Amino acid sequence: IQNPEVALHRALHIKALIKKTGADKNEPGAGIDIRLSIGIGEKTYQGSRVSESNGPAYVRAGEKFDLLRREHSIFGLESPWPDFNEEMNLIFRLASLFMNEWSVSSAALMELVLENPGATQHELGLKLGIKQNSVSGRWKRACVSEVLAMDALYRKKLNRLLA
Repeated sequence: IQNPEVALHRALHIKALIKKTGADKNEPGAGIDIRLSIGIGEKTYQGSRVSESNGPAYVRAGEKFDLLRREHSIFGLESPWPDFNEEMNLIFRLASLFMNEWSVSSAALMELVLENPGATQHELGLKLGIKQNSVSGRWKRACVSEVLAMDALYRKKLNRLLA
């Protein structure tokens, strides 16, 4: 991703897609999940496949990905800024406590929210084929406001570091 500011948004979108399509039951935490790591830095070589590409961004992402299992986490970040890494990784671990439990319907809502920033709950309900009050309930269960706040905080802190 060219712009590291959108990396978390994309990672959240991928997680929502996997949780939505990977579950065979509409129960919290059902189905499959993924480990995700974000590496921030330069790209020095673009291969035809991600595994062939190189640079600090890829090295950081790979090293963090390898550490996730030992850290008992499935979501992490590695950048050139240790304080940023420490703070964001703590936030990611806390957010994972509820994101890992997204049901199919919660993940479907999160996917739509990420794809349609600024959409009202009524508009989201029309896309999902449910009423606004049902969207409101799913919104709370999926902790959508907290996920969006986490993404906004990530962008704010990253923009300060990149300025």
